[in-house]
Amino acid sequence: SSGINAEYGGFRNKQLQAYCKKSLETNIKTSNVVEILKAADQVGSSDMKEHALKMIAEHITAVQPTPSFKSLSRNLLLEVFEYLVQHLKTRQMVLPRSPHKQTARF
Repeated sequence: SSGINAEYGGFRNKQLQAYCKKSLETNIKTSNVVEILKAADQVGSSDMKEHALKMIAEHITAVQPTPSFKSLSRNLLLEVFEYLVQHLKTRQMVLPRSPHKQTARF
């Protein structure tokens, strides 16, 4: 009997987690994405964390000035930076190359 209850409880928890995840993905905004990233990191939700990192990378100019972004831990800030670099590399591979060679000026 207790085995059935444990299985049922596990099933209910998985349903609840799936519902919460879907709700967060639907309601994620630049104004709350950093808090979602922090929460996903705390509970170990790698797919939700990935979703938040992707949104931050795509909207970095809107997210970076927010107080919540400025309060990120060093580790999460490093993860955002690494994800942003990967995001930029991917975008550069997709963008068409200009026929004119550009040189970097410093």
